[in-house]
Amino acid sequence: MTWSQRQQVMVHKATTAAGWNAPQRYMAMTRAGCLKHARTGRPSVKHPRNTNTQFELFMDLAEACAAKHGRRVPKPRDHPSWRHVCIKKHYDGWFAKAKAIAREGQDRMPATFNDGLIQYAIDHTSPKDDIDLYGTPQGLTECTTDQLYRVVELLKAMVGRKFIQAGLTPRSFEIPAEARRRAG
Repeated sequence: MTWSQRQQVMVHKATTAAGWNAPQRYMAMTRAGCLKHARTGRPSVKHPRNTNTQFELFMDLAEACAAKHGRRVPKPRDHPSWRHVCIKKHYDGWFAKAKAIAREGQDRMPATFNDGLIQYAIDHTSPKDDIDLYGTPQGLTECTTDQLYRVVELLKAMVGRKFIQAGLTPRSFEIPAEARRRAG
């Protein structure tokens, strides 16, 4: 589904509010999952397969960046912010998964894992380009979608390797194959 004319205008307003140049906008669109246009090789606001989910994720990224400059992006209808939209629609499952893995690690191996496990995973999965654009997330609610994915995968690998070494079987997640190989 192509973004509507109104959505395309909102993307350009959000880009301006965030202070992004064209390459930064392309990076944010890529982070939101927008596909690259076949002819130009860059994400486009007019791509025929852009989705509302991608639009919401892009606006969330722009809103976070604009807030750091004291600016605002156009607000969504029926919600106080784009972050609120994304948390309600897209992030809740990732939050729950990350918390469940961390809680299981802390409960079953308290000497190895502490309360800072989630923030440790966030700090170690935030690439430099994300930090340059959005800053370092201080908690799960500040993470982008791809940061949340990386946090969950890192937690599964880290906790999973320690569980294998201790002879434990995880209850809330499956240990990735690469983590099994490294632990063995």
